[in-house]
Amino acid sequence: MAQSEPVFRVVTVHVDNTLNGTTILDHVNDCLNNNLCAGVVKQALQWAASGGDGGDSGGTNTGDGAGIVASAKPVVAQASVVSQWHKGQEWGHVFALPANYVFCRIHIESGSKVPKNGDRSPHMSVGVDGNQFSDYFVTPAQNNGARSWMEATYTVTGVRSDLAGKYRANGQCNASPTHLVVSCRGSGPGFQHGEIPCTQFDN
Repeated sequence: MAQSEPVFRVVTVHVDNTLNGTTILDHVNDCLNNNLCAGVVKQALQWAASGGDGGDSGGTNTGDGAGIVASAKPVVAQASVVSQWHKGQEWGHVFALPANYVFCRIHIESGSKVPKNGDRSPHMSVGVDGNQFSDYFVTPAQNNGARSWMEATYTVTGVRSDLAGKYRANGQCNASPTHLVVSCRGSGPGFQHGEIPCTQFDN
């Protein structure tokens, strides 16, 4: 890998199945093509600068406060969609970081979700695996036949693969390149099938 490549690249992806007349598969928007994501990227860079210490309690926070951008400023890049699928009430995606970058940190913002709790509330799981990250959603039909839904935005910091060991060792990147980030349902309060509510997660 060229030494001129930035140490960190940040990608932001928004998934949304709330728009009428379309499916979730039609709304996988890369941040560079979606002005609504601009504020999220700004927040993500601030999060990286703080070492990721400002997150919600749902995620595993490995930041030591030193800050990613204290050593190298992240550069916004494009994520690619490896695969996407939708079957009945279930749907998901696999995304990839730019070539030669692997997972460092992820910030998840869950957006609109209906219903917020109960048997028919939507479920979300997000995981990371080296160069890729993926999601899985269950959006049950409600008892009155209406849809349930959830939207989410993922801001993922990738680190150059040749430097990943260094930044995992010093705590600026999550120590584990492959793991389940979160499994959650609805937004509570109320019955969640034993799962935590979907809010905001730093990992």
